[in-house]
This record gives sequence, structure tokens and C-alpha cells, in this order.
Amino acid sequence: MSSAVKIGSYVGTGAAINIELGFVPGYVRIWNATDGDTCWEWFNGLGAGDALQSANHASAQFSLITSNGVDAYAGTAADKAAGFTVGTALSESGKTFRYAAFREVD
Repeated sequence: MSSAVKIGSYVGTGAAINIELGFVPGYVRIWNATDGDTCWEWFNGLGAGDALQSANHASAQFSLITSNGVDAYAGTAADKAAGFTVGTALSESGKTFRYAAFREVD
């Protein structure tokens, strides 16, 4: 069995990016490491492209983005590319983003 947690980073391109984990996540947290100003959370049950966005960490207020956020993908058994996709809202060109993704446990 592969790891139940993956931590990593990616550099935004301005386009959607597939992040391969080897499993379909049940929860993902992403933060803009370059600017340190915004975090996003996605969990199983949110719609495709949705994410909870927190841009004001002092008040812990969240807003829901409903497009270009996060979506899980299953990949195929042959390529084991399962993971998640970040949309353009989480792929600002040249910025570094860090993530923590957790496998959904049965």
C-alpha cells in the first residue's frame, strides 16, 4: 500500500496542472508559498473545481470558489497517475505552491 499522505510542491503555469500522488485524495490543502497570502482546502464532497479559500488568516474566514479550484482524478490502473488537478485559480504563473494531500481511509 502506498503512503496515505503526500506533501509536495509545484510551480504555477497559469494553466491547470495534474499532481500525481498514486492515490485519489479525500482532502487536499494548498498554500501559496511565494506570497504566503492564500490557502485553499478541498475535500471529498465538494464539487469539481471547488475549493474553500482563506485569504485572511487572522480572522479564519473562508469563501467558496466554484471553478478552477481543485478536483480529484483517478488515473488508470496501468499508469497509477491518481491524484488531483489544480485549476487556474491555484496555478499563478511562476509562483510556488505547497500541498498536503491525504488518502481517504475506508
